[in-house]
Amino acid sequence: MKVVRPEEVGLDPALAYKSSPSGGRELLEIVRALDYSPSGCALDIGCGKGSAIRTLLRCGFARVDGLELSPGLAQIARRNFSRLRERRTTIFTGDATDFEQFDSYDFYYLYNPFPGEVLEGCVSEIVSSMDRRPRRTHILYLNSVHDEQIAATGRFDAMAHRRNSRGYPITFHRSTDADDR
Repeated sequence: MKVVRPEEVGLDPALAYKSSPSGGRELLEIVRALDYSPSGCALDIGCGKGSAIRTLLRCGFARVDGLELSPGLAQIARRNFSRLRERRTTIFTGDATDFEQFDSYDFYYLYNPFPGEVLEGCVSEIVSSMDRRPRRTHILYLNSVHDEQIAATGRFDAMAHRRNSRGYPITFHRSTDADDR
C-alpha cells in the first residue's frame, strides 16, 4: 500500500500528516497484548484507506468505524469495506476537532494522523464526550510523537509504552476517572 502525502489529496500539511497503512499482524498482536477486552466500539481517527480498521475488526470489537479528513481517502475506505461486504464499519468524513459522535466509542486508535495542535483539539472533544457519557475510555496511539497532548488533559494514564518493529513509539492510554468503569 502506498503512502499518501496530504498535498496529494488536497489537505493542508499543517493540519494533516501523511497517510500510511498501519494494519496487519503487528497491530493485531499489539491490541491483543493490551490490558483491555475489546467488546465495545472503536474509532480509527485518520483512518486513510482503512487498513487498521480491517485489523481491529479481527480483535473482537462490536464495531470499528473510521474518521478521515480527506473525502477521497474516505471514499476509497468505503469502497474497500463495501467490496469486503463488511457491515460492522462506517467511514465518516470530517475534522477530528469537531466530530460529534465521539460518545459512541470507548476505544480510539490513531497512527499519528496530525500535528499536536490538532491532536489537542481532538482529545479535548474525546474528554468532553467522557463528561457527557462517563465510561472507561482507551486511546491507542502509534507513532506517539505528540503524547504530551493526551497527558496534558490529566484524564488518562499511560498504561503501556513500547516500540513497533520500525522503532516508532506506541502508547496505550486508559481514562483515569473513578466513575467511568
